[in-house]
Amino acid sequence: MTIQIVYGPGACGKTRNKSKLAKHYAAAICIDGFSAASNRLKEFRDDSNRKLELSELSEDQDAGILILTNMPEPIAQKIATKLDAGCTSFAEAMAAIEAST
Repeated sequence: MTIQIVYGPGACGKTRNKSKLAKHYAAAICIDGFSAASNRLKEFRDDSNRKLELSELSEDQDAGILILTNMPEPIAQKIATKLDAGCTSFAEAMAAIEAST
């Protein structure tokens, strides 16, 4: 299982482009609107408002998890470290998608 965090300010296009981002990062699950106020880092809600716990997700799951957040870079990086996740800005993610097409 891989986890990728994409951070950027509100209204920058993360949600509008989540399908492209999910495809690029091979993510089967998209958690949109992750908030730093959730300190547990074990329980999330996805874009369908389903409660998800990382412990419930299979470690051998081929497809990954995409987390979209408005958190500033330092906080996103800190959480990525705790989750052993990749972390990139929305602008960098979209540039990578454009470069791969």
